[in-house]
This record gives sequence, structure tokens and C-alpha cells, in this order.
Amino acid sequence: MTYTQQSFAEARQNLRPEAFEWLNQVFLKGFYEDDDEATYRGFRLLAIDGSVIAWPNTPALRAAYGVATNQFSQGAVARVRSSSLYDVLNGIVVHSILGRYDTAERDMARKHI
Repeated sequence: MTYTQQSFAEARQNLRPEAFEWLNQVFLKGFYEDDDEATYRGFRLLAIDGSVIAWPNTPALRAAYGVATNQFSQGAVARVRSSSLYDVLNGIVVHSILGRYDTAERDMARKHI
């Protein structure tokens, strides 16, 4: 059975983001159930890091996530702020958030906690 690149791209549009959130929760539950993960003095060593991602510059995404401008740009461009809670010793992302470009990283960190 073969698929065209276009049909694959169209089918991908039907995937719901909640499916990936659910799959990550299933993975994390299984990973931490075994109690054989690396810890620091019995504690999980977690870190939070934020970033800004270039988003497709469509009117809908500019309205939903916000825009960035600078002295070199020809106008406002869509940007999204991301934040991840990372298990440093085990090398896995525990939780991720996407938010508006103007969201403060500290506010996103509170959501992780």
C-alpha cells in the first residue's frame, strides 16, 4: 500500500493534540512506576526552560498566540512561547506548555508546578 505525500499531510491534520498529551502521560506513568529511575539523594531533579518558537505567520496564529516585531522585520510575525519541565537525570520531558508570546516564563513555570 502506498500513500502520497499530500494524503499523508492531510491525514496528519486530523490528529488531535490531546492524543499526544495522553500518550505522554501513559509513558510517564509507566516510567516512574518502576522506581528504578535516576534520582539525586532520592529526589527527582527537574528543570524548567522556556523558549520562543517561530510559528507560521498566518492571521489566525498571530491573533491566537501573539506577534513579535523588531527593527529589521517588515511587520509583526507570529511567535509562540514554549516551556518544558525536564527530568534532568533521566533525560525526559515531563510536561510542556505552549502559550501566547507575551506570557511570562514565570507564569508558565507556575503551571508546571
